[in-house]
Amino acid sequence: YEALHHRREKIVPVPLHPLRLQERTFSQVHRLLEAAHIPYVELFYKNVHDQQSKKTLKERQSGQKRFTLRDEMLVEGEKFVIVDDIYTTGATVNDIKTILLSHGAKKVSSFVLVKVKGNEDYLV
Repeated sequence: YEALHHRREKIVPVPLHPLRLQERTFSQVHRLLEAAHIPYVELFYKNVHDQQSKKTLKERQSGQKRFTLRDEMLVEGEKFVIVDDIYTTGATVNDIKTILLSHGAKKVSSFVLVKVKGNEDYLV
């Protein structure tokens, strides 16, 4: 709560694909932010229905466009914190970070609930 509540950056939760959201019925990240009364902006759509945990490292880093920015006008000159539930290789956070920076974000950092041990080579 304290790590995110008083941030000046825009909080950006990692989205679920609509089919994945339908399977789960909720997004852990969104529920966490809402329960803590932390405002956030929905900047991305997830294009593909995949799970990073079921892919090899090579598949995760394949460069497939998994996210689409909803409104690039909200990005230029802004600072962001990407919020996700789990960090395995960093591919998800890195994909979103790359998109934000390429559209003029001033700074992008991340906050994750769980970091999988042994992935030190893939830090963003």
